[in-house]
Amino acid sequence: MRKLLSFFFCLMLLLFAFSGCKEKRPKNADKDFYYILSENPSSLDPQTCSDENGLTVLRALFDGLTRMIDGEAAPAAAKDWSENADSTVFTFTLREDRYWRSVTDNDRELPVTADDFVFAFRRAVSPGTKSRNASLFFPIKGAKEVFEGALPDTSLGVEAIGAYTLRITLDTPFPDFPKLLSHPAFSPCCQSFFDSTNGKYGLEPRYLVTNGPFVFESYYAWEPGSYLNLLRNAHYQSGFDVFPASLTFTISGDTSRLTEKLLDGSVCVAELTKREAEEAQALGLRVESLSRSTCGLCFNLRDELMQYPEIRRAFASTVDRQLLLSNLPEKTAPADNLIPADMTFREQSYRKLVGETVLLPFDASAPQAAIARLKSLEHDAMPSVSVLCTDDDETKNLVNQLIISWNREMGNYFNMNPVSEAERSAAVSSGNFQIAFFAVSPPNEKASSLLDVFSSQNPENPTFLNDEHYDALLGRYELSSLLAAEKYLSEQAVFYPICYESGFYAFARGVNGVAVYPYRGGIDFTQAVIDEVTENGSN
Repeated sequence: MRKLLSFFFCLMLLLFAFSGCKEKRPKNADKDFYYILSENPSSLDPQTCSDENGLTVLRALFDGLTRMIDGEAAPAAAKDWSENADSTVFTFTLREDRYWRSVTDNDRELPVTADDFVFAFRRAVSPGTKSRNASLFFPIKGAKEVFEGALPDTSLGVEAIGAYTLRITLDTPFPDFPKLLSHPAFSPCCQSFFDSTNGKYGLEPRYLVTNGPFVFESYYAWEPGSYLNLLRNAHYQSGFDVFPASLTFTISGDTSRLTEKLLDGSVCVAELTKREAEEAQALGLRVESLSRSTCGLCFNLRDELMQYPEIRRAFASTVDRQLLLSNLPEKTAPADNLIPADMTFREQSYRKLVGETVLLPFDASAPQAAIARLKSLEHDAMPSVSVLCTDDDETKNLVNQLIISWNREMGNYFNMNPVSEAERSAAVSSGNFQIAFFAVSPPNEKASSLLDVFSSQNPENPTFLNDEHYDALLGRYELSSLLAAEKYLSEQAVFYPICYESGFYAFARGVNGVAVYPYRGGIDFTQAVIDEVTENGSN
């Protein structure tokens, strides 16, 4: 009898323990999430991808050493780390239960090791890679020199100490370095697999092995221009839970009926226009506002007139700023600098670190210097100049105020050229404009990434600035050199900031835990849940 009682007692303990484990899984977890990617990711190569759609997918497919959880760097591929007294050397201990996953051989147990991170980091800063993410690595010792071709990639301050220990040496103290490492660019790369793809790495599921919380649903999970489907990685191990069961990405430029789709749950989160965001809020949906871009006067340095700084300054220095700021579009904020207050240098506020405002002041004498330059070009007066802008009432009103200022200060008549957003983008890309009211959107929240928009090497540079001095300032990646670069853009009137623009993200009812990164940093769904919604619409 005692043996029988003991058996039932042990059985009850096991059942209780099992039920306790089950209860640890939140009821709002294991849901399917749906999101619309506005364009097909150009690539899913973490070291080179910088577009918002690609970063969203990469945050699901890959893990770097850390991941941002509730605003702090949490262990991801690393299980822990230590740093020396002055935060210039970080030593990461990797998890030994992480394996590469592929759509062709998911049962193959190839471990993720320190060598995979060494190869990835060297690749990112190699001149041959031409990665727009390279500057993210510049705090690492030797990264700038490797990128410039002055040192071999073996000089980079990243070292494998055995299979599961990685040591990273920095140029200067950087206590918040683990936060930087959460960016997808710092994901590992399996060299043997990379070499086997013959230049096609990241272009299709079969040309990718991943180590993150999600995997491709199947061999055919990515149909460019149509869909990209992911499932939770059943083999994933980390110090935090991954809540969604699946992520379904529709690839479509169709932005119609987004609020309706949020209400019926066919989309879980969506970026909306200002007007749509207001409507969504009125319908009880949660809306978040995040920094997106700096809007201002973009001068075409390839233009016959705008190539001369004296002529550009005549326009930028005669703006009636008080009148202008009283006519800003709704949901924007006055821009006192090109680089806004929430952009960072080494994970600290860039603006607080530099401690000064960089804005070209009003100068009533600027048109005289322009006239002198025009006479040297055999012009008796300032020719009529056209301002390219989008064809919406708020923007046209703003540009009209600019033209009023210039007419008063220069005694000329200037034109407005309102077009559709697509036409404006095409005109700026092709250089078919003189001055444009344009939004500059950096790929992440780093101050250097916004300045890099204007570098000679950037194919998306809207001003066509091509200046070795400016490029050299960016290459130094020091606070003083970044400030000097910002001042250069201001003093040379390459871009005149007017306002900061926000992006608006709305969430379907009950959706929580989705991390949307500012600027074009993408979305992280790993902590996303869907809470039960009551009849009155509250969670």
